[in-house]
Amino acid sequence: MKSNFKKTAMNLTDIFSVWETSNKESYDNLDLSPERIRAIIKPRINRSLLPVKINIVTYLIVQFASIIMLSYNLSLFLNNSSLLILTAAMLISASIFFFYGLNTIYRINRTDYVFKDLLESIQKKLKLLRINCEIWLWICSASIIILILALNMMTDSVEGTYRINKTFVFIATTVIVFFFIYGLNKLSLSRVINEYRDYYSDLQNNALDRVTARDKWIRKYRVWIIIGLAIIFILLLLSVIKAIMVSHQLGV
Repeated sequence: MKSNFKKTAMNLTDIFSVWETSNKESYDNLDLSPERIRAIIKPRINRSLLPVKINIVTYLIVQFASIIMLSYNLSLFLNNSSLLILTAAMLISASIFFFYGLNTIYRINRTDYVFKDLLESIQKKLKLLRINCEIWLWICSASIIILILALNMMTDSVEGTYRINKTFVFIATTVIVFFFIYGLNKLSLSRVINEYRDYYSDLQNNALDRVTARDKWIRKYRVWIIIGLAIIFILLLLSVIKAIMVSHQLGV
């Protein structure tokens, strides 16, 4: 029994060893012509953008939910001019954010059709990632704050009023959540930007040096990357839930 177990373990070790070696040498055995390099990099470009697109769609849903709740909140504060103005301002902001997100994801997808040259397409997407998506990160944080306020104003309003008991605690919690969400989204965006820079560099140099190095790094730390992404998602979810709970406790 022990002999069979050791034999199986050795076989598995050999399989993993062969797999790692084949991956390591996969590009060395290819004819790395410029056309072949483009064929290897092109599908990676779309895969790398997937987290950005998921992020945009997720926050579009957040903004759409805020728009619905804020539209309802307008009817709650018709007799309270201050809260009516505040609610209207948040509704306008959420609507602007929503259309900005739609425009951003449209422009990202449009680059594949407008720029047929792969280098031009990557360059344009890099510009969108560094400018438009950076603005979007701040919008994401603001969208969560608006959602939390809209939800609490809808559930905690009393006879057309909504008051916050501990202003300092509320502001501190809001600021922490705002920058925490921005930081998490910034990490994800930075990774995508670095990948695109690697693709651009390899295409310019007619090589796969950076792509190969990135593949090796990902294979080496694959498990830790998955664990890290799971932790980031859980922390993001917990921060939103905690902010909602704190705001709910402070609002009267």
